[in-house]
Amino acid sequence: MIEEDTTHEEKRLAMDLIMKKAIEFGKEVEILTVDNHADAAFFKLK
Repeated sequence: MIEEDTTHEEKRLAMDLIMKKAIEFGKEVEILTVDNHADAAFFKLK
């Protein structure tokens, strides 16, 4: 099913959207990304 997986660019766009929404929502909302350890590195680089 790997052919159905998202591309790296699609994943980065999704993470950018999640980060943007987290800033909009503020500290009252907790957003978790799980099951992908690369997310932490992506957040740190941003």
